[in-house]
Amino acid sequence: MQVADGRGTLGTAVRIHRTAGRLYSAFVRRCHPFLARATLRRCHRRPALAAPSAGEREAARA
Repeated sequence: MQVADGRGTLGTAVRIHRTAGRLYSAFVRRCHPFLARATLRRCHRRPALAAPSAGEREAARA
């Protein structure tokens, strides 16, 4: 994963050895973008939900 200029890039490297690997890779190649986005959203959501809200931060300052 690489983050630059406020944007993240997720990459995957694959080494295929057999026919079964080619078939699996063909399936994964179609699904990987959707699964990667969902994983990144979930990873971001947990810390975001655990952080105090703006109202809570303002109340703590007062």
